[in-house]
Amino acid sequence: MQGLTQILPGHFFMIKIDENFGFRHPFSVHRYSGEQIEFLVEERGAFSASLARLEEGKTADLTGPLGNGFNPDRGQKILAVGGGIGCAPLAVFESCGFNARYLVGAKNSMSVPGYNLPPGKTLVVTEDGSQGGKGLVTDNFSKYRNPEEIVFACGPPVMLEKLAGICREKKIDSYFCLEAYMVCGIGACAGCVSPLLKERKKVCAEGPVFRLEDLN
Repeated sequence: MQGLTQILPGHFFMIKIDENFGFRHPFSVHRYSGEQIEFLVEERGAFSASLARLEEGKTADLTGPLGNGFNPDRGQKILAVGGGIGCAPLAVFESCGFNARYLVGAKNSMSVPGYNLPPGKTLVVTEDGSQGGKGLVTDNFSKYRNPEEIVFACGPPVMLEKLAGICREKKIDSYFCLEAYMVCGIGACAGCVSPLLKERKKVCAEGPVFRLEDLN
């Protein structure tokens, strides 16, 4: 395992918890401090439910950090955008000390993830207006973003497609962290190709962070 000081937004680990699950599963780094690393886990299936309920003292086998992370210039101002569990990588900007603000969205107050972002730099929006502003992330993006900010985004494909269209139209320097099903995490199986990409690239090894020009 590489040192935690080398972790960047978008880096992930392949995790195995016991022999009941034949394959490792990818999880984005949520934040880190010293020798402690955190993951934001949403219970979607048997593995994520087992990981979320792992008792203190139990062990997990981690391989990482993997992938190509986002590494902007230290003085660069960044707007980090997340939708749903796509908010998971955003707190790494705080761990790394980057100059970032945040725009995060969810369906409602019950589905807002515990993303651990500073309130003074974060705009929360929900589709029904039950927490924060009302509407979609993409509805609030243009009026919230400052002109000097580059963009980092992670979230569901529909959100990323729409946001990529806005960034392309406005010629915004932007980067997109894609999700994909992964088995190996190192590019050996070629099972993590995303339909959002123009070319057949492996999300685990050539991403998960891609530039706007890589997207359809």
